[in-house]
Amino acid sequence: LLVAHPTSVTVLLENLFTQGVARRVGKDEIREKCARLTAHSVLASVRLAKKKKASKEEEAVDETSEHEQSEDEIFKNLIRASKICDEIRNLVSFTVINDVQGVDESSSVGRQLSALSIKSACVAQGVMLWAKQIADDPLFVTSAAYVTLAPSMLSLARIIGTHHPFCREAVLNLAFDYLSHSNPEIPYQKTQALKEKCMRLLLWLSTQGQVLNAFSNVTETLKKGGSEIDSALLRYFVYGFLDSFRPPFSIPLIRSVGRMLLTKPCVEAVKSSYFMDVKRYELGKVVD
Repeated sequence: LLVAHPTSVTVLLENLFTQGVARRVGKDEIREKCARLTAHSVLASVRLAKKKKASKEEEAVDETSEHEQSEDEIFKNLIRASKICDEIRNLVSFTVINDVQGVDESSSVGRQLSALSIKSACVAQGVMLWAKQIADDPLFVTSAAYVTLAPSMLSLARIIGTHHPFCREAVLNLAFDYLSHSNPEIPYQKTQALKEKCMRLLLWLSTQGQVLNAFSNVTETLKKGGSEIDSALLRYFVYGFLDSFRPPFSIPLIRSVGRMLLTKPCVEAVKSSYFMDVKRYELGKVVD
């Protein structure tokens, strides 16, 4: 039933990782029930996928796999990750790693959450829901921990996007959430450094199959005429694109780049004396 209704699983993950029932009521019993149901649905989904594959290839179904996690392991990972997310809410920063080796319960919460997110797809999805909720909280943007916690959140999101392709769209949306943040009390240099990190994340996502989504969202943001992406950030993004992509370019990509270049902020940025002549020439070759 849960496999047939994926939104139900999303609701369970929200209760585990965000301000859901389990966190509002504060009872471990509810948290455990949500984790157990999620673990059931994960295994059921895996077995259903195996049966479909086997039926197409006319092979026998292998119900077990040396790489498949047990229900108890998935359950424990979900519970631990959920509790770590609660702990991180009270921290000012945390360290992330793109590795699972040597990580145990004695490791820092950031290292543990990184490893759990790498190993478990359902944990990764729950963590992205948690990260999205934090980014959408106005109190977080104005908090003292924002400057140090936000870079860690973006780094964790990139790690998740590296290991779980289905999460990359959520990672892209998270990057745009941080681009939209504004806090006049934060020094310009720190704000710009964080937004440049967002731009690097967008460029990386562009090399991982999200290039059309990335350019489409940048274009829409520029059309709104807000202060999310200024001329310096726009130059940073365009330079990064030119350094990351080489011809031949697909028609959809050329059209996406062209739509962005036609926006008023982009036209002004490209015409500016700060825009390098060699980059202007390279950009012309892309849309020529």
